[in-house]
Amino acid sequence: MGSAVRELTAEEHARLDRLKTFNGFGFTMRSHTSKDPLGRQFATRWFTVFGLPLIPLERYLIEEVGADFSSYGIGSTFSERFLVHGVTSLHPLEVLGSYVWSWVIGPAFVVLPFIQSTYWFDNHDDGASTWWLLTMLAGVILWPVVSLVILVLLSQWRRNRVRPEPWV
Repeated sequence: MGSAVRELTAEEHARLDRLKTFNGFGFTMRSHTSKDPLGRQFATRWFTVFGLPLIPLERYLIEEVGADFSSYGIGSTFSERFLVHGVTSLHPLEVLGSYVWSWVIGPAFVVLPFIQSTYWFDNHDDGASTWWLLTMLAGVILWPVVSLVILVLLSQWRRNRVRPEPWV
């Protein structure tokens, strides 16, 4: 069992008002657990760079209320709204899982096909058939899209069940 969930202070509530990102830089909730019967879940507040989690800050018991996305000029802003029920300590395995998922597995799904195709084209100077060339190019173009779908599905599948935590 983890540490206790406690009520938020006024300072902690003020920090949650700045829960938005601009072009992937800012603060967002990640590492969501599955929802309990009341619709609440645990999530970790992260500082993100390029949309990737960099520094875990706090872990909250939240209820999702909504999100806003604004696009203008060369930038975009994403902000999330939550009803926050309490705060608890970070869970090291959730933090580690977020790092591995976002910095290792996700980029590998996108980068590995490009490395493989570059290696193949560098080592086949014998005039590859047009069919093989088109197949390789289609794979390299479609792989990131398919990978994104796979990552989203796996992300939903791997969510932890909500751990009961006592209130202080």
